[in-house]
Amino acid sequence: MANDPVLLDKPGRLQHRDRLFAAVNEAFATDTRENWLARLRAARVPAGAVRTIAEALRAPETEALDIVSHVPHPAGGTVANIRSSVTLSKTPMAEPVAAPRLGEHTRDVLRDTLGYSDEQLQALQAAGVFGNRLPDAPVPESREAAMLRCPFLNPQAAR
Repeated sequence: MANDPVLLDKPGRLQHRDRLFAAVNEAFATDTRENWLARLRAARVPAGAVRTIAEALRAPETEALDIVSHVPHPAGGTVANIRSSVTLSKTPMAEPVAAPRLGEHTRDVLRDTLGYSDEQLQALQAAGVFGNRLPDAPVPESREAAMLRCPFLNPQAAR
């Protein structure tokens, strides 16, 4: 292929890219990703792994940058959270909080934003409008347990 005249320039390679992709994929299938990356680096070819989400979240770079944080949640133990990539030198970022529980802010919104009275809220409660809240988690979950439960951090959890 290196001497094929139709592949010597970019337009030719683009026109025959299906053939090139098939050849490259066939060659890459003969060894592991790690071995190919080592060989490419040794040959000074810029290359990097295309990772799954789970691999990216468990990568050494992710750990070093502390990208995944763990937020306590009253109904879910500990929930994995992706830290914001924005960092400001003179303005501290607010610590992440867990998503609100079902109905957690409903009464506040109805009362403080929409002006519902306590009597109206009690009537809605009696009619079952607010539904049932999830029970609190009995014991806060450890970071390791949360990582095992998260399908992105532990692909086995999704099965």
